[in-house]
Amino acid sequence: MPWLINGPGFNEDLASAAVMCQPVATRIYSCVQALRIHLAKHAPAQTALLDEQRRLFHATPRAEVLPIIAAGIGIAIAATGLRYLIRAGKRMREIEAEEQAQRAANPTAPDPNIDASQFAGSAMAGPAFGLDFGTISMRLGVCEGEGKGPEVVENREGSRWTPAVVSYSMAGGEPVVGQLAKAQRWQMPQATMLGVQPFIGLKFGSSAVEQLSGKVKFSLMDAGGGELGVDVGGAPVQLGKVASDMLANMAALKEQKVGPGGAVVLSAPPHFDGAQRSALSAVGTAAGFTVAGTVEEPVAAAAAALHMGLLPEEARDGVIAVVDVGGRTMSCSLVDLGGGAPIGGKLIASLSSNAVGGEYIEELLVAELNSDFKKKNKGLDLLQDPLSLTRLYEAAEAAKVELSKSQATSINLPFITADMTGPKHLEMDLSRAQFERFIDPHMAVAAQPCRDVLEQAGLSTDAVKAVLLVGGCSRIPAVQALAASVFKQTPIVATHSEELVVLGASLAARREVYGG
Repeated sequence: MPWLINGPGFNEDLASAAVMCQPVATRIYSCVQALRIHLAKHAPAQTALLDEQRRLFHATPRAEVLPIIAAGIGIAIAATGLRYLIRAGKRMREIEAEEQAQRAANPTAPDPNIDASQFAGSAMAGPAFGLDFGTISMRLGVCEGEGKGPEVVENREGSRWTPAVVSYSMAGGEPVVGQLAKAQRWQMPQATMLGVQPFIGLKFGSSAVEQLSGKVKFSLMDAGGGELGVDVGGAPVQLGKVASDMLANMAALKEQKVGPGGAVVLSAPPHFDGAQRSALSAVGTAAGFTVAGTVEEPVAAAAAALHMGLLPEEARDGVIAVVDVGGRTMSCSLVDLGGGAPIGGKLIASLSSNAVGGEYIEELLVAELNSDFKKKNKGLDLLQDPLSLTRLYEAAEAAKVELSKSQATSINLPFITADMTGPKHLEMDLSRAQFERFIDPHMAVAAQPCRDVLEQAGLSTDAVKAVLLVGGCSRIPAVQALAASVFKQTPIVATHSEELVVLGASLAARREVYGG
């Protein structure tokens, strides 16, 4: 095909187009598989028929060419769509390059979205950015002036979060970050890194690394001098480099959506020690940010809730519990808000578990979907096919979200795979009651840190004036029931509870930059 030319940006274009064409590719794959099986079954008969047709100059019977025509049309449609998607991606990069060239030519030009007068007398140039670098997601927030509230910055796809995933090509080239990398998670598991954040600042061979290594698909190795590295094609890449490659994507987003300059405060998990927080700051600097500091995730979430007026009056000056259930970790922390200052909260106790999280809940759902499919299809295992596995995880994530607000959901994945009998479809109905039975063991594990943190701080439930739920899993009714049971009060759940940390980090940055 003459339009498929290997040039600058080609791999990125192809990766982007591949993600958008995935549904079409899935159907074409199933059709081709069915066609191969069909031809294998009827090869002898077709050979005899072809000899007779050549003698009589007849065409192939319509019933036999329809599958071939259908597959050909599907491939043609996918190829045409791929062509235009690649052209669109090329144009997007050209526009971005033009914007960067303009900024480089006149770096002192004021950003039209920012009032330059707000920086007068400031020790650190604004805007003020907050960055939530989580285990499976990244979010960027901004306060664009003194007294202005925090806002979440949308990425190029219009999403308010970016997957914390990076994928490396074995042939070299620039790493792919975000949604495109996530789409390669099961096709290239050894070169695609998800769940990097907990390893920041740790040394190879440490007990912490040994404990965490079983939770990830990529391989860890010594990058020299005890530095922790990941195995990419047999060669070590320092883990700090992997993390900074992810955050470089967010730095580029900052430049594109807000402009150059500014300072950032990064959120840090509550269990990070001083060395890990310093390593996190170094990662941010290497990615291209001017780092003003770090703030503990529960303190940031509490500050955001205070700013948004989510907390009751009696809690604005007291101790609150922050229960954060993320993708691969959960924590329960006690924060003393003191005098009610925006970022005046003090972390007085915190306990975490890396055995609970949204990703693990999705793994349970994937296992149940595959088990049901195997029973209905004579042991056919979807977990052995990367494309099927990708679709299973997408369906599990959607079901988790749906069952958080509805009593039941239906999962329908047509053409999930094919065998000698033809294409296969996955259909399953799932109720919230079934879902809660699946995750009940995880809820039992999550309850323990919540109980133990009170004992660690020497406090009773009466001393806790409010319970704040943080993270996307806070919408799960079972998580809300768990918090209510432990702390003997109804928890507070924000509309976008997963954004509280980045908003609070932005408020911390505003204080550093503008002093208020």
